[in-house]
Amino acid sequence: MSKMEFKYNRMFLCLSLLLLIIYGCSHSVSPQINYRCNYRPLLNFNPVAVVYSVGGSANEKPYAAIADTLEMNLPSLGFRTVSRKEIRSILNEQIFQISGLTEQQLIKLGKMVGARAIIIINVTNYYKSPDLDLVNIMLGINKEGSRVSFFMKMIDAETTNVVWSAFAQFPEDVVATPEMATQVLVNAIMEKMQECLH
Repeated sequence: MSKMEFKYNRMFLCLSLLLLIIYGCSHSVSPQINYRCNYRPLLNFNPVAVVYSVGGSANEKPYAAIADTLEMNLPSLGFRTVSRKEIRSILNEQIFQISGLTEQQLIKLGKMVGARAIIIINVTNYYKSPDLDLVNIMLGINKEGSRVSFFMKMIDAETTNVVWSAFAQFPEDVVATPEMATQVLVNAIMEKMQECLH
């Protein structure tokens, strides 16, 4: 077997194992999701803007990762989403910073981009074990997983009432990357939101 064939076989094996891990995590992990549906049908609140405000010295990466994952998954439920590029454009025009925005400013931002509802994300935990990587997960070396948890609420842009809210937490005893944990949490949230669509 040539070095090139070995390299491709190794890459194929790694990708296959990654898919198995993702599939296994998304189907066998039971994340904690506490939610409240205050108004039905949620599909009346279209389009939706997914926004966040990074407080203090917090890292924007976890917020962006969760917002991106939500934005990609909401259309599967029938929601139209306002692109984050459009939101960034308004932020730049208005000379806002993503850090330190109040909830009222986030709602105003959502209205400016034409959203009927605003989903505000507040990350409470986004921790990755220093030695956590896919190879270590596959080999069973990692004993410590990621800790990912966040609050989200959907707010009616007109009345500022909370129409739907949730707290999501990935089980700490399950070894997964933060990205995998985020996808599992968003999938679980989509299932809960589906109950309030109609």
